[in-house]
Amino acid sequence: MYKYLWFIVIGILIFILINNKNSFSVGMPECSSNVGNTPINFVTKNLLSSFGYIFNVPIQQQANFRLYDVDGISVEIPNIEYLQNMYRTSGNSQPSYALQNVDNVIVNKLFYLTIENNGKEYIVSRAFIIYNYVGFNCLLANFTTVPYDRGKGYGSKLMELLSITRKTNILYRIHIDFFEPSRGTEKAYRNQFRLSVKTETEGGWPKIPGEKFAIYKPTTILPAEIFDEMTDDTKYTSYMMNAIYFGEHHGYVGLNSYDKLYYMLFPNEQTPETYNSENKSKYNHFLMQLTEDEVTDLLSDIDKNIAIIDDHYRDFLISNYP
Repeated sequence: MYKYLWFIVIGILIFILINNKNSFSVGMPECSSNVGNTPINFVTKNLLSSFGYIFNVPIQQQANFRLYDVDGISVEIPNIEYLQNMYRTSGNSQPSYALQNVDNVIVNKLFYLTIENNGKEYIVSRAFIIYNYVGFNCLLANFTTVPYDRGKGYGSKLMELLSITRKTNILYRIHIDFFEPSRGTEKAYRNQFRLSVKTETEGGWPKIPGEKFAIYKPTTILPAEIFDEMTDDTKYTSYMMNAIYFGEHHGYVGLNSYDKLYYMLFPNEQTPETYNSENKSKYNHFLMQLTEDEVTDLLSDIDKNIAIIDDHYRDFLISNYP
């Protein structure tokens, strides 16, 4: 009789566990909770503080989001593999990204975005930005968010709050010139680019009065394949814009579509004497404000669509640079 009673008790316990699985913590301590109706398993601010991370007063706050300029990180973080594993357990595809400052905390910045829930703050996006990198204003070296299905928009939220901060705080008056987009991130960056150049009345990110670009402003240095005296670093922006808008991920070989279209629009600017950095800035602005449909329809075949693109570009200049 007692044997059957034990079977009944065990069966009841299994039923309770199965039907209440979201109530149980799975993973690292202080890593589990719910945001809305979505179960999460993310690293918390308190847990990172125990590793030596210093979270000062948020540099920007909006609703339950907080953006931190994290400092006080030494080059060697104790148990860094354990920390990486915590991010990996949460589903982060880049667990080694934006973990520590390197060499100089003044010119290398860790920006962490948290979301508050039930009194705890969970890390949902991280960025590592290097100031004054090889002639660029700022290099976005690492940028990652929690898994896409649970973190859609968190990367954009980090950059939105950073755009607000650069407008209101002179210490963060930076533009990101370059980064190397990973395959599959192009559409997400195009969306962020659009928000970076849209006006605030259209839902774009805040800008300093008179500016056309919020946090993202691709550099306008000369293309290396045309001018041999340029260094390899000058190839980067063409590669970045080419990958994001023309889908070429095989590296920088010859005259890519990004540069090709520019010279189709400005055929007289292919020498150092005639190159116009203001026109290149306007060209970047033009690409950045295109809708997804326009990117697909117009840029898929620039030879075929050059007349239409040219008309669009001239209309764009009249509207934005009268």
